[in-house]
Amino acid sequence: MIPTAENGLLTVVLDGGGVAAGRVGGKAATLDRLIGLGLPVPRCGVVTTDAYREFVSHPDLRDRIAQLRDGPAPGLEDIDAARTSIDQLFLETPMPPGMTAAIIALVRDVGGGDRVAVRSSATAEDLSSASFSGQYRTSLAVDPDDAERAVRLCWASLWHPAPIAYRRFHGMDEGVVAMAALMMPMLQPTLAGVLFTEDPGHPSKLRIEMVEGLGESLVAGVRTPEVVTVDRDDLRDLAGKRAELGELARIALSLEDEFGTSLDIEWAIDHSTLSVLQA
Repeated sequence: MIPTAENGLLTVVLDGGGVAAGRVGGKAATLDRLIGLGLPVPRCGVVTTDAYREFVSHPDLRDRIAQLRDGPAPGLEDIDAARTSIDQLFLETPMPPGMTAAIIALVRDVGGGDRVAVRSSATAEDLSSASFSGQYRTSLAVDPDDAERAVRLCWASLWHPAPIAYRRFHGMDEGVVAMAALMMPMLQPTLAGVLFTEDPGHPSKLRIEMVEGLGESLVAGVRTPEVVTVDRDDLRDLAGKRAELGELARIALSLEDEFGTSLDIEWAIDHSTLSVLQA
């Protein structure tokens, strides 16, 4: 953990010991819980909401965010320009002392010198009453030298027009939202997808959607997945599939018991190694 002078922690490596969602965002806090349960989660680090808040305390960003928070939504014809404008401001604003070094140290720790994925982990994200899937920015195969830029763009996406409108629709307090940036090694999966512990159309069944390679195209709706459904109480139909899918199904149902609710779980298989990426 790397402290800042005023605001606590710039970065943290998730170790399963428990970390507040207010510091690392909802997605990372859930992954930390999964790590604590001993599940196969890749090494993860977070550029915290403390770092985000210190960064956006710069007067230029503070004033612009206030305008976005309190002003009218842009018209449809202005959405692209609004996104570009806020991205550019986040890219041009100077980093506070020590923050660049902290991000570089984290990406080296997590990625070991190789490329990483940088994902959003907002304090208002993937809630039981609202899902921000696809609205915040994910950057894949990020070179360590480009990690700071990816973090900046992840932060900027908190203030893109679509998530602002979505938060307003759900009555969320715009004054307290913050963004952490989650880092993990860039996997090269042979198979990836999403498991739903309850098939939306058949609650007695578990549903697995999968594609070859990276799962981002599935999550984004770009590719049509292979679909496997199986009775929740009898996983024997997975016996003829890959052994890792049976392991995944057992993990998913145990997590459902742990969390007390149905879940959707992002996963990847790199050859024969299963990784849980999100729940």
